[in-house]
Amino acid sequence: MPKLFKIFIILFSISWCFTLTAQQNQLRTDADPNIGSIPDPVDTPGDILAVYDVEAITGETGNLGCEYAFGYLWVTCRGLVNPNGNSLFKIDVSSGTPVYVADYPQGNSDAWGWRDLCSDGVFLYASYSSVIEQIDPATGLATGVTIPSPVSPARALAYDPATDHFWTISFGGNLFEIDRAGVIINSFPNPGSTYGAGWDPWSVGGPFLWLNAGAAGTLVQVDPLTGLPTGVSYLFGAGIVGGLSVSVDLFPGKIVGVAMSQETPDQVFVVELGDFGGGTTFFDDMEAYTPGTGLACQNPIEWDTWSNLPCDPGEDPLVSNAFAYSGSNSTVIVQNNDLIRHHGQLTSGKWYSSFLLYIPTGASGYFNSMSGFTPNPFQWAHEVY
Repeated sequence: MPKLFKIFIILFSISWCFTLTAQQNQLRTDADPNIGSIPDPVDTPGDILAVYDVEAITGETGNLGCEYAFGYLWVTCRGLVNPNGNSLFKIDVSSGTPVYVADYPQGNSDAWGWRDLCSDGVFLYASYSSVIEQIDPATGLATGVTIPSPVSPARALAYDPATDHFWTISFGGNLFEIDRAGVIINSFPNPGSTYGAGWDPWSVGGPFLWLNAGAAGTLVQVDPLTGLPTGVSYLFGAGIVGGLSVSVDLFPGKIVGVAMSQETPDQVFVVELGDFGGGTTFFDDMEAYTPGTGLACQNPIEWDTWSNLPCDPGEDPLVSNAFAYSGSNSTVIVQNNDLIRHHGQLTSGKWYSSFLLYIPTGASGYFNSMSGFTPNPFQWAHEVY
C-alpha cells in the first residue's frame, strides 16, 4: 500500500491574591487556594506576539489547558454550556484569528475535567485524576492508554522527546519527572504554584522546562537538571495561570510560549521566549505542484532522486491530491521510489526536520538521514522503520 508524506519544515538553531467570579453557581477559575509567590520577573517581559480569545470560541468560562500541536491550538475546558460536557477544542489560529474546527467530549464528569495538555508528536496527553490519559488527535478522544501520575491531577504537563519522559506538577506540590510507566525519575521542590508546563529544547543553554506559575501570568524558566528557576521569567498577563505549551512552529523564527490566562474572557497569550536560530531554511507544503507528476520533475532545484533522475517513473514519486494533512496535496511514496533532499554542507549548529507521514493500516514506512552522499562516500546517520 502507498505511504504518504509531506515535508513541512527544516529549521536551524545556533546552538496568582486572585479573584473568583461566580458563573452559574460555579467557580469561574481553577485556582490554587494556597497560592504563594515566586520571585518577581528579573527580565523585561517577553513580547506578546498574539492574544487569542478562546472563550469566544468555546463558549465556556472554564478554559484550562492548551497545547499548540499538529498545526492547531488545542484547549481543554469544563462543560457548563457544551452539551458534550467537559470538552477538548481544536482551533485554527493560522490566520491570526481563532477559528473553530471541532470539539470532542472528554468522557469524564470531573468538576473541571482535563487540565493542561502536552504532546509527544503522535498523541496528546491530559489528566483530571491520578493518571495521565493519552488522546488521539485524529478523533479527539482518549485511547484508553494511561500513565500513573505521582500527583492528582497531573495538572501541568510537559514532554521531553529526548528521554521520552513526562514532567508534571500540581499547584504547590513537587515537580516530578516520570517515565511512561509512571516511575519517578526525579523530584524537585516546587519552584512556584504551577498550572501549566512546556518543554523547550531550542533555547541556547537548554533544554529548559517552562512553567506557567505564580500570582499572575508568569512564564518561569526552570533548569531540568536541578529543578530550580534559572532567573529568567516573563510576566504576560493579569489573569490566573493556566496551561502552557512551548513551540517553534507557530511563529517562524521564534520560540514561543503558548499560555492560558484564566480571566474575563479566558485568553491564550503567545509570548516570545527567544529567537529560533536562523528561522526556516526550507519549507514545502506541496501545494504548488500538479498532481500526477513527479515531485522532483516539477522542482529539481529542491528535490532529487537517489540516482539523480528527476522525472524517472521508477524513482521520482508522484504528487497526489488523494490525501493531505492540510491543503490539497501530498506526495505518494510507492515501492522503488527513492526521493532525496540535499541540505548542503552543514557542519555546525543544530538542525531540525519536521514532516508528517500518513501510513495506512497494514502498511509500513521508512526514512533516513545521511551525513555523506554523492560525491562523498555514502554514510547513513540514522534509519527509521
